[in-house]
Amino acid sequence: MLDERKPDIGLEAHLAYISGDASRARIESAIILRHHADAMREFGILAVAGPCAPESAAYAAEYDRSMANLRSTIPILEARAAALQSYGTSVMERSGAQISISALRTHYDSRVNLKVAEAAKRDSSAMKTIAAMTMAFLPAIFLAALFALPAIEWERKMHVETDGFVLFWAVSIPLTVIVFLVCAFITQREWIWGLLEDKLRRNEMKE
Repeated sequence: MLDERKPDIGLEAHLAYISGDASRARIESAIILRHHADAMREFGILAVAGPCAPESAAYAAEYDRSMANLRSTIPILEARAAALQSYGTSVMERSGAQISISALRTHYDSRVNLKVAEAAKRDSSAMKTIAAMTMAFLPAIFLAALFALPAIEWERKMHVETDGFVLFWAVSIPLTVIVFLVCAFITQREWIWGLLEDKLRRNEMKE
């Protein structure tokens, strides 16, 4: 029987066994055929020598014994050949089943990998959204906390709220834009450098 834990190794070993057993059966068949040919040659010698030959009875007995051995061996070889054929058929069917199972497992693994990739893509999109929202609000929050410090005193206290509000937006909006530009440059620097190199090459070709 094949080993379920190591299907590939068991299949190769059984196929090698079938091949070796078939080779042994061919060798035994060749030996029997050679023995039969020798017996037929001796029988031909007896036929030429005639019934009065002194050893004709011994040769006839040897021939009869050889034919009996041949007749008794042929069913064994036929049974072995049938068994080998049946065993080879079962091995091929089992190997086909193993190949089908392996294909199903590969298909299932590919579906699992596809689901994992989709989940990772969704997580990546969520992380990008969180990072974008953080970059959008972090400069304004930082400036709001900075302007709320008691150590900061405005020269014109009567308009401190209005002046502070205007100053807050005048600083936070450019700072937020700068943060986004820096982030875009860091994440897309390879693409930016590629565009610059292409532009330089085109300028060199024009020159």
